[in-house]
Amino acid sequence: MHALRNLLYLSLPIALAGCGVSTLSATKPAPRPTVRGLSETETVIARLEAKYAKMPGSARAACELATAYIQRGRETGELGNYTMGRDLLSKTRADHPDDRDTAVTLAWASTIFHDFETALGLATKLTNSDPKDADAWGVVSDCHLELGNYEEAVKAAQTMIDLRPNLASYSRGAQLRWILGDAKGAQYLTSLAIQAGGGTEAMSWARVQSGDMALKTGAYAAAEASYRKVLDSMPEYRHALAGMARVRLTQNRVEEAETLMLRATRTGPSVQMLDELAAIQSLRGEGAEAEATLARAETVQKEHMEIGIGGDEPALARVWLGSGVKKREALALMEAESKKHTSVPTYACLAWAYSANGRHREAVNAAKLALRTGVQEPWVLRRCAEVYRAAGEKDRAAKLERDARALCPSKALWELL
Repeated sequence: MHALRNLLYLSLPIALAGCGVSTLSATKPAPRPTVRGLSETETVIARLEAKYAKMPGSARAACELATAYIQRGRETGELGNYTMGRDLLSKTRADHPDDRDTAVTLAWASTIFHDFETALGLATKLTNSDPKDADAWGVVSDCHLELGNYEEAVKAAQTMIDLRPNLASYSRGAQLRWILGDAKGAQYLTSLAIQAGGGTEAMSWARVQSGDMALKTGAYAAAEASYRKVLDSMPEYRHALAGMARVRLTQNRVEEAETLMLRATRTGPSVQMLDELAAIQSLRGEGAEAEATLARAETVQKEHMEIGIGGDEPALARVWLGSGVKKREALALMEAESKKHTSVPTYACLAWAYSANGRHREAVNAAKLALRTGVQEPWVLRRCAEVYRAAGEKDRAAKLERDARALCPSKALWELL
């Protein structure tokens, strides 16, 4: 396998936040990207486009170009990059149905598009035919992680690490350790990922992962140091900008936090980032601006669906529930989502939605499922605490809130959870 060897799993936005893409509901094509990525990525794309033009029948040339398009999407947030990569891979797969590189690259791209049925089917077939295919094991792990099948995800990630201990495999392991409540183990594996090295953006993503984990455990100075290293090399990297905005909140530098989050959401914003920007604007007393930002979050989600994007459901439900609006819509959204994905964030949002609609027994049942892994995620603990409190289980609620506040001692940052 060549095309995926140095790519990093797109997980933060997100194991607990982010969006993916589905081909099932598209009503119009994604626009071609207009924002340029890193100069090195643009150079690579130009070279690979020329190569593919000379060798249009080459599966390897197509896989390399598609991977580069997706890489640019990671850097810029412009979704047209992802659809360009996927469409090229689908065409190549049709032309070369027996090519392993094409199959594993398409499987990986399908996880980005939240088409886990296709991804898992392709990847499982590859691991069955070659148990030493590390890339395919990575895709198997990705699918099970997003679907909430954590035991299977761990087995697949461990197999990948055993076969190829590098940035991509260690990062997968870190995400799983985190979701299973082992914060120290997750941070250790992230440090191994960084030590293993990789491309500029891949290393930046790993450092953001490290910063996010530090932030979520109250280690604010360590988080700032991680984000600063990223911004020194990629000043407009939106994930690091958003992370630094959160750090500034812990320092009560709310105006700077708003400026940073505005930069982070300038291009390719996620629904979660917009939700956090609105919360920061509310802290500053900018009610009208906050309302406009929340409206923009809904517009972004709608645009995503129009071009085939799925996966924003938990983030959008958090927008509605946090604002106290569209409670029934949020519940319907999360009930539908829980039939497909049984992950921690899905159940946490479902519990919150049930509680907001007065269905407390169902809310507690969903909260138990959200907490089943022992996850130490501040927003999950906070919202589950509220669920238990509303259901009359005050002792359980008090413990969960204490745990959440121990992880998030900043009062300002608490408002973003």
